[in-house]
Amino acid sequence: MKKGFTLAEVLITLGIIGIVAALTLPNLVTKYKEKEAVSKLKKVYATFGNAYTLAANENGTPDNWYTNEGHRSRAAANRMVDVFLPYLKVAKICKQAKGCWADTMYKKPDGTNATNWDTYNSSISRFMLSDGTSVFFHSYANIPVNLGSGFLSESYGAMSVYINGKKAPNKWGVDTFSFILTQNGIVPGGTDIATGTTATFPAACNRKGVTGWGEACAAWVIYNENMDYLHCDDLSWNGKTKCK
Repeated sequence: MKKGFTLAEVLITLGIIGIVAALTLPNLVTKYKEKEAVSKLKKVYATFGNAYTLAANENGTPDNWYTNEGHRSRAAANRMVDVFLPYLKVAKICKQAKGCWADTMYKKPDGTNATNWDTYNSSISRFMLSDGTSVFFHSYANIPVNLGSGFLSESYGAMSVYINGKKAPNKWGVDTFSFILTQNGIVPGGTDIATGTTATFPAACNRKGVTGWGEACAAWVIYNENMDYLHCDDLSWNGKTKCK
């Protein structure tokens, strides 16, 4: 006659399964969310890369987009938004008004406070895509800034995106990222040809003391297809590109 499991054996087995699940499930959920973020950011990059090409075909390169708008001014940021809007699927245009970003304090990669991008009005212009991606532009008008070699030697502004549909954690390097608008296209923030502490990886994408807001994470996510900078501290463009 076959002997079944006793209640004690069943409970022990279930307990072991529960312990294993408790140890592994959070890591699996984290990895899933990070892969989802990688996919979303790459989609945003492709969307704006295409929009830039179309905008440049019709309006010329960024040095031709402006008349008398001031360097780093609201007017210049608004003009950059106006140039891009015809080539994007947009749900809402806020510019200096509220409502296109989550109304909350955004965090830097190291957990310290950045700012509330829904109310920040220094020199940015905001809008929201139809897929829920929040965007703001910061423009140098027709006065380029040298942020590195190659394309970055003629940079005409920056673009920041929030890919999480107004949900937490509202954090640079997790769901908030930056790009640079150059004479020849859009470059993800933190590319290895960038210079300056607020533009370079890992200084500006560091979980243990970051420079700037944390604008240098986007290139790592797009090119290496991971967010391992959230888990280890010895990554570099010329060395390790994964924690393990």
